[in-house]
Amino acid sequence: FEQFAAAASTAADTAGKDSAERSTAADAVGESGDAAGRSSPPPAAGGSERFQAEEVLDSIPAKVATFVCSVLEPLVKAGVISQGLSDMVCDKAVGKILKKHKHAREAGFLVKEYSAITRLVTDLVDHYQKHGLQ
Repeated sequence: FEQFAAAASTAADTAGKDSAERSTAADAVGESGDAAGRSSPPPAAGGSERFQAEEVLDSIPAKVATFVCSVLEPLVKAGVISQGLSDMVCDKAVGKILKKHKHAREAGFLVKEYSAITRLVTDLVDHYQKHGLQ
């Protein structure tokens, strides 16, 4: 979970820096055109299409990892499974979920498939425990 949270945090920091750099560049150039005084079209609301697509795709794995870890957290706190087993199950479950939903543009499938995802997580915990991992 920590590695997914760190990746999400890094993506959010990068997005904030990119936004700040764009506004600083726009301030230096002026609102009506570029440095040479030529007029340019106004930037699209929210940034470029490519930036928006990357932001959406980066946030889905983080949301899936957070969801899966929230299912595993009570088991770790109760001492039923170790943090190491939780990390293994989280990695495996997130990989399987993202493979199935590789074309998803938003994380709404987490709500629709809540029971299937929690069943996947518990089945993975059972599988790893049968093979001697705690």
